[in-house]
Amino acid sequence: MNQSSGALPPHTPPPERPPAVPGAPHIWLVLGLAFAALSGLALYSIVAPSGLHPDQEKLVRLVRNLELRYGQAEVTGGPDKDRTTEVALEGAEEIEALRLRTDGAKGVAARIALILRQVAGPTDEPDFSGLTAATDDVEDSEAREDVERARTRLNEALRELYSADELSPERAKKLRQTLLKESSGRWPYSLAAERADELAGLTQQKDTFLLFVAGATILLILAGLAGWTLYLMARASGRLKPVGVPMRGASVVVADSLGMRMFLYLLALAVVFRLVGGLAGLVGAAWASAAALACVILIGVVLIRQPILGVPLTLSGLGLSRRNLGKNVLWGLGGLIANVPALALLGPLGYYLFRWIPSGEHPVSQQLYDPGGILASIVAVAFLAPVAEEMFFRGCLYQGLALRMRSAFWPILISSFAFAAIHPQGGVAWPALAWIGAMGAMLTRQTGSLVPALVMHALHNGSILALALLLGR
Repeated sequence: MNQSSGALPPHTPPPERPPAVPGAPHIWLVLGLAFAALSGLALYSIVAPSGLHPDQEKLVRLVRNLELRYGQAEVTGGPDKDRTTEVALEGAEEIEALRLRTDGAKGVAARIALILRQVAGPTDEPDFSGLTAATDDVEDSEAREDVERARTRLNEALRELYSADELSPERAKKLRQTLLKESSGRWPYSLAAERADELAGLTQQKDTFLLFVAGATILLILAGLAGWTLYLMARASGRLKPVGVPMRGASVVVADSLGMRMFLYLLALAVVFRLVGGLAGLVGAAWASAAALACVILIGVVLIRQPILGVPLTLSGLGLSRRNLGKNVLWGLGGLIANVPALALLGPLGYYLFRWIPSGEHPVSQQLYDPGGILASIVAVAFLAPVAEEMFFRGCLYQGLALRMRSAFWPILISSFAFAAIHPQGGVAWPALAWIGAMGAMLTRQTGSLVPALVMHALHNGSILALALLLGR
């Protein structure tokens, strides 16, 4: 029989495929446990701050709770001061009811109760009898001398403030600086500083500024809502489709390598802040934090470039490139404006939903009063922190989840909640912080670049810091 008409061709085996590089899906479980541990530690540090006497722990917990309640009363009460007066009076009574063993803690409680009672009744006779500079509640023996000096200055300032019927602008400024510096700007000493302005007739300037801020906020809310409307219309018409994450189309091995880099980043963050924290006594806590963030960024760049799971990366491949820079900067500015209506809603919502979860303050609020603290805080908060967090939370965590899950929604939700949960502000700030993370992820997916998220994050942090400085000084 003719071979061409009936015989089968000889069998040719298919070419061998190169062995697949195994991924590491277990890294996501390890990463989840790491985030849970860091979140738990952040909450525990709020409930039980390290290095504090038990008396001080009681005071810190109660004062943080009172600060939240007072702030909520200010927001919901509007021009009506009855609610804030009620909260201040309740707070003074709760502080005075604390059972404290040390004279130093009793002195702290007396100062706080004095301020709150004067807020509730400015014309009432002030009670200075409990003011003391004792330091038997200070665990660090080397710090006692500095603490005693600070407490003595606070006592003197409060006696002068609440004994005066009026103050000169120069004297009021001096008292304000003393109160804020020696207390590191902590609440309720900020309320005493406001009283100094009132006695000097300086509140009109601040009220005018607050009206300006309120008006600007309303305009930004309207602009944000208009921007969302236009964006959603463009999306619905198909004219503005998301580009996708910068590493779109990459394999799950790349996704797992990003997850491993995120884990190593968290490890580096914990170790570096622990090691560099020792510099606080030499250069101040603000510069120590800035130095720690700079070290973390350098380590992060090395981690990005290392061939983890056989996958080397570059910063441009991750999404940090100058391509379409002008357009991406505008997207970041648009994201900042789009944040405003969401944050205006999520701020109060966070209080109502999560006030049962421990909440604290960001360390920057105290570091501003360190020597050189303002410049260091600007460098750390407005520049270094956005670079580090966008490079890893959106560049590694969000992108890795997006490549692994092949979903648009869940990677945004998971990465944003993880971003919020490890911040030191606690539960009340979670919704607002998660939104900032979500906006960063949405900008990254929309443009295929990390630059818009970085710009939005830096402008957001910078504007919050600027408001804190303008309102606090």
